[in-house]
Amino acid sequence: MLGIAGGLAALPLSTRAQAPRRPFRLGVMTRARDLNSGSSGLVLQELQRLGFVEGRDLTVELKAADGDVQLYPRFARELVESGVDAILAGGGETAARAAIQATRTIPIVIFVDDAISAGFVPSLANPGANVTGVSLLASELDGKRQALLGEALPEGASVAALGDLTRSAAILPSLEAAAAIRHQRLVFAQGTSVESVTAAMMDAQAKGALGLNVLASSILFGHSRLIIERSFSLKLATIFQWPELAQQEGALMAYGPPFPSIVRQLAAVIARLMDGAGPPNLPVQQPTQIELVINLKTARALGMAMPPSLLVRANEVIE
Repeated sequence: MLGIAGGLAALPLSTRAQAPRRPFRLGVMTRARDLNSGSSGLVLQELQRLGFVEGRDLTVELKAADGDVQLYPRFARELVESGVDAILAGGGETAARAAIQATRTIPIVIFVDDAISAGFVPSLANPGANVTGVSLLASELDGKRQALLGEALPEGASVAALGDLTRSAAILPSLEAAAAIRHQRLVFAQGTSVESVTAAMMDAQAKGALGLNVLASSILFGHSRLIIERSFSLKLATIFQWPELAQQEGALMAYGPPFPSIVRQLAAVIARLMDGAGPPNLPVQQPTQIELVINLKTARALGMAMPPSLLVRANEVIE
């Protein structure tokens, strides 16, 4: 996969001399908050860095939902009817599913936690049909995050996993197995909305949980600042999917792909589509970089001493 990603990244730069006959029409479905610093906005910026100039090589038809994911099916139908050349489904699984239901011919670039378990593609290497993009290894990495968080906490402690039980039931055995390594008890905290997340965290702490594994989820990512703030008041050690949340927002730990690397992969896939490749020839990408970040400032605020065995494995330690 690393070789494929490298080839994707190099191709647009080598083909800039062959300008498209007309601007490539890219439909973008996303959350309003993603227009600038979020995934969709950064992908468009990366395309520009690769040499695709909006108005010359690229036109963007934007559909932004301000918190109302029920708009995605309508957005997808409108983009299909307008005749776009490809659709970037930047609103997580809900946007991806809406786009796939709207068309079986227009290329769709998805950005989801697990493309196979969600049923979007039968295989990452051979997605077939009209779907490609990036799948984040979420199911596998959620279990590894549980083990890392458990290593930072006392043996025999209770550790919580925050997520949606209806979506996370399949990975519960791996989370429990990770907790069992240190004889820890897993507490599942059910939460997706602002209200339910707050209540779930309080309930987990009341049940004796010392840490919180925030499972991969676009919804929970949207509540990440609230979760981090509440974790300080509840004295809960947190681990997240995105390294940036430990680097910049104060989470104790993070283990996953750096966000800019995923943006580059998404942009490279779109660039290949603009150069004439079809989704059947574009494997769904997986992260090529996984980083562990530990925030010692947060550890001190929580009164924790991080094990040296974790610190030596970290890609970055925030002092």
